[in-house]
Amino acid sequence: MKFYVGASIAEGQIFSEGVLAICNVLEEEGHEVLSKNFVVHPSLEDKKASTKKDRETIVTRDIKLLKECNAVILEVSQASHGEGYEHKTTEDFDKPLLLLRHKFLEGKRYSAFIDGTGYEKLRFAFYDKDALRPILKEFIQEFFGEGREGKIRRELE
Repeated sequence: MKFYVGASIAEGQIFSEGVLAICNVLEEEGHEVLSKNFVVHPSLEDKKASTKKDRETIVTRDIKLLKECNAVILEVSQASHGEGYEHKTTEDFDKPLLLLRHKFLEGKRYSAFIDGTGYEKLRFAFYDKDALRPILKEFIQEFFGEGREGKIRRELE
């Protein structure tokens, strides 16, 4: 399966270890992370996006990848306008969306838009390195697992 993983870039990468861990777990499970090259090690252009043309190039690239992926996972521990845009675009494309916030921030206030949209394919979880693999597996199983597909196939027959 193909995943788009997003995280704060322009405002810094305070939770970059978590982002790398998300990408690594997905790849270890045999999935492709379409956005890994720029979300884990963003280029200077992605970090600064100093011109309107730079920003347009990034948006065009990201929308293309959001269309191509099967599901989106956003690390939302740090505020990011870009992730808000990716979140809404994912809903518009009607794709499964997993929002992950580091367990370190549990109990801290966050935007209502993280889990208050009512979007049926949105899941939200607090994670740490020990809980990450089970959370990702559960998300994938819920939306793409064999049991789910098998049930759908039986209902159609």
